Amino acid sequence: GAKFTVYRNENDNPQSLLNDYVRTLYEDKKGRFFIGSLNGLQIYDRATDSFTTIPMYLSSGDPIAPNIATILERNNGEILIGTSGHSMFILETKGDSINAKQISQFIPSNLIIYTYEDKKGNLWIATGDNGIFRFDKNNQSHCCGGLNAPTLIILSIMYSISLPLIYQ
Repeated sequence: GAKFTVYRNENDNPQSLLNDYVRTLYEDKKGRFFIGSLNGLQIYDRATDSFTTIPMYLSSGDPIAPNIATILERNNGEILIGTSGHSMFILETKGDSINAKQISQFIPSNLIIYTYEDKKGNLWIATGDNGIFRFDKNNQSHCCGGLNAPTLIILSIMYSISLPLIYQ
């Protein structure tokens, strides 16, 4: 039969999960496996079967352990992290060092629900309080149709062959 391993937060073990409430999982093109929880971002090390916390910093430079909602690797290799409460972060790697820094004034929302990059390279960001945003190389445009953005909550975004973009 199949073998399952259950990972949990262990208060006395800094290499365990930060929190048992895991909100998102993501494996990037390099094979790094990221875990986003209520208390921050971690990377799983398959060789040691352990978790390492990735330091995260506000645009002011202050450290933070935010509620991670979504992780996306863009076609250009950038890894973006959306949070519930502190907007967007970008992953930075220098040698063996890895951290995430807040993107200052990126969009007028701190409640990021979902991120998606379409086939044209447009970055779509769904928020919990201000609708959905689309970014291309030249501009930012608010995309809600005729809906009232403050009451619009986007839970996911997907591409369809018959329809250009679907959000729900």
